[in-house]
Amino acid sequence: MREGLSTSVGASVLLLFMIGLLVVSLAEGSPEESGEKTAIIKTHSLPDVASVSDIAEVIRAANPGDVIDLPAQAFGHLNLTGVHFTEPVIIDGKAGASFSKITLREVRNLYLRNIIVKAGTTSNHLGEFAVTVMRSRGVQISDSDISWSADKDWTNDGTGMTARLSTDVVIEDTIFHHSFTGLVIRDAGDIKIRKNTFRDLRRDGINVSGTVDIDIDQNVCTDFHPERPKDHPDCIQLWNDTAIRSNENIRITANNIIRGDGGVSQGIFLAGQKPGLPHRNVLIDGNLIHQGMGQGIFLRKVEGAVVRNNIVQAAPPVEHTPVITLRAPLKDIRVEANRAARIDVAPEVLRSEVLLLNNGP
Repeated sequence: MREGLSTSVGASVLLLFMIGLLVVSLAEGSPEESGEKTAIIKTHSLPDVASVSDIAEVIRAANPGDVIDLPAQAFGHLNLTGVHFTEPVIIDGKAGASFSKITLREVRNLYLRNIIVKAGTTSNHLGEFAVTVMRSRGVQISDSDISWSADKDWTNDGTGMTARLSTDVVIEDTIFHHSFTGLVIRDAGDIKIRKNTFRDLRRDGINVSGTVDIDIDQNVCTDFHPERPKDHPDCIQLWNDTAIRSNENIRITANNIIRGDGGVSQGIFLAGQKPGLPHRNVLIDGNLIHQGMGQGIFLRKVEGAVVRNNIVQAAPPVEHTPVITLRAPLKDIRVEANRAARIDVAPEVLRSEVLLLNNGP
């Protein structure tokens, strides 16, 4: 009886949605009849639905350019595979829609706005994600809230979000909190991470490897909560240990890394152990690092970088004074017009590969 009822409700929701599309089409006329050559974007509000599978059905039935408003309701795991649109379809949860998880695999041109994801608890800190974007293109997440359990137990959270083997992904104006790590980008391209807040995390804010063309701009990192001796959070960490290619064309600009009420953290960290995969073509410009841990900006295994106009300051209580640190191997590095307690250049670094200009405390 329950299965029949769920199927009936889902079919009714989908029928209402399709009728709405038909009514809009009849009211507006075809592009040829109206003299227009482009499709008209329409907003469709959904009634309360029985389950998350009803939402998935409605998304699959959408037309390119549609905007789908979700009801104020708590849903389970939204899991979409192979959903492709030629133009973006927008899913808007501004009424208060929330999910336990979201997984997008092989999805094209889907925008999520004003979505809440509350993922609960887990012991799989690194392998479980509240939001997963895999082998997808043209995905945007904005004005959203992504977290695990907000219980102040920093040992029972997974990672906020991952985007892997994906391109043209935008993450903006979103809060990542109460997670092991906020955001993990792996083997991706054309990624924009801007104007987000990363707070109440145990480890890193943003963790990147094997990615080409990435903008990390105007984000805020604060209130880290390292729980174990091996926890040394970074706001922004780029590495290569499991990467399939180098990080290239990296722009890290105008981010604020603030101590807040949490423990100490590192600022911007570029390194890695894997041979032959340096970070290439890096810009680190205009960031504020106000922290109490030594590695304010750390570069190792980098080829072609400009580090300029950054402010690196100590925030009491200070565990180690944050500085700008350069470690070999490095090639073609320019460090200019930064304010930091010191520029720490290791003895093994070739001075012909590093240019220091107009830096000061």
